[in-house]
Amino acid sequence: MKKAIIISFILFVIMGGLLFWASADKNKLSGDCSRNKGFSITIGRNKVYCDHEGNMWSYTLPGGYYQEEAVSACQDLVYAKTGGWELPDITTLEDLYTENYLYVVCDSRDLFGNFNFKNNWDSNVCYPSSPSGHYYWSSSRFGDPRCGFSGWGIFGYITSPQLFESDLKISVRCVKKASIVELYDENTCDKIQDQERKDYCYLKVAESRQNFSICKLIQDQKRKDSCYWRVARSRQDSSICDKIQDQKRKDYCYLEIATLKQDPSICDKIDGQEEIRYPNLSTKDICYQYIAVSKQDPSICDKIQEQFFRDVDCYNNMKLDLLSLEQSLAICDKIQQQSTKNHCYEKIAIYMKDKSICDKIQNEIHNGVESTFNGFTDKEWCYEHFK
Repeated sequence: MKKAIIISFILFVIMGGLLFWASADKNKLSGDCSRNKGFSITIGRNKVYCDHEGNMWSYTLPGGYYQEEAVSACQDLVYAKTGGWELPDITTLEDLYTENYLYVVCDSRDLFGNFNFKNNWDSNVCYPSSPSGHYYWSSSRFGDPRCGFSGWGIFGYITSPQLFESDLKISVRCVKKASIVELYDENTCDKIQDQERKDYCYLKVAESRQNFSICKLIQDQKRKDSCYWRVARSRQDSSICDKIQDQKRKDYCYLEIATLKQDPSICDKIDGQEEIRYPNLSTKDICYQYIAVSKQDPSICDKIQEQFFRDVDCYNNMKLDLLSLEQSLAICDKIQQQSTKNHCYEKIAIYMKDKSICDKIQNEIHNGVESTFNGFTDKEWCYEHFK
């Protein structure tokens, strides 16, 4: 009898321990990303990813979003039993893809052509519900919406920032940032054995101290370039961009510093060959256009190479009502695209209340016939404002 009691007690202790372990393990998967960095975990019925910073990432939201919609979608998101989500800034988004690449994009296909998933975290990554696929918005904005471009995003397979126009709908993934951010210093970085983690550590130290010399310690060239860009941005120093090897990143670095400082001379340093989502629209032209519109300086528009973009998106965005008649007419005279030129003269005629300016309008002719809108040629429509 005594022996049976002892055995029962031992079994009770063992079962209690197992229950405690199971409970502890369940608690471990209850949403504490600080203890599960680099792993996907399940909270309720939702799977999230905990990155190496301890940030919690949602799945890919269904559908495509404009940037403003993306910001609101994350703010309104309730997922994994929690709110408080936000659209990541471009630095956080880039870190997710660079530091945690295998967890957030498709790893590879198997022999049957099926995708393999690292930790099976986000099935929407390989089968995105957005028509724009693997392009993702960040909350980081670029310039004025009048300039046609509104923010930075990323293409997952390239894992480098891209500049997206404001009317583009792309994918969204939300982040819940860690309440306690890990602090890095050079001594800590030196002791790390894994080279990828060491490089990431140096990047964080350089970024926090705004010290580009620490970027030199990074082995991976892509991450080293990113380091120089981030320090250049925080210090608004285009000379640091010179150190970037990848031409696209270097041009984007110049672009960002030029627009931050409103200095078109920095645009001159851009290679000018890189195109941004439109045929024949270069990073250099975007740089000149943004500063010209922001400063309302049409002389900067003159530097733009692509004629249609120069006419429609630069000269056409000058506030003619704030200029003298001579200055306004000089801008219209430079425009080559005829309908835009006609509209320019029409605006001046209305602002100046001078219908004689309508005489400068030359009606467009297609197939030998003057084009009309609602039965009026451009010149006739201009005169209609004075009846």
